[in-house]
Amino acid sequence: MKNISILFAAAIFTLTSCGNSNAGKSNSDSAKKDSIQGAYYGDSISPAGAIKASEVKAKLGKQDSAAMVVEGKIMEVCQKKGCWMQIQLPDSETMRVTFKDYAFFVPKDAAGKTVVIDGYAYNDTTTVAMLRHYAEDGGKSKEEIAKITEPEVSVSFEARGVLIKN
Repeated sequence: MKNISILFAAAIFTLTSCGNSNAGKSNSDSAKKDSIQGAYYGDSISPAGAIKASEVKAKLGKQDSAAMVVEGKIMEVCQKKGCWMQIQLPDSETMRVTFKDYAFFVPKDAAGKTVVIDGYAYNDTTTVAMLRHYAEDGGKSKEEIAKITEPEVSVSFEARGVLIKN
């Protein structure tokens, strides 16, 4: 019986230690550096053919989603893990960017930098609970979080790869 318990424990350890190699790594561990271009996160991507963030809504139009490569300015990054960021759009709007399969994160100090993202833009409705979660992750005060009372309809983006330019 002891042998079975030891084997079971070893199997659990093996299974839990095998997973996404980027999950749980620090941002510097998961970034691929290119001294000329910047730092890559997630899949390797090419900035060639990137559209400006100001063009995303027009390119998406009334479609549910569309594949695209976008260049823009990072306005905010999740301050807990770097698991999302906000990209500047026209008229003081932002586009929330999440990362495919939660497989990688970006540096928490990336706000203000230029970024190229490759993935899918889509029209999304974000619930009040999720907006409050994002506000908490972004370091907002309890008073600011309490003011969130309506869901938000906006353009979001799921990135498979990110290039933060130097």
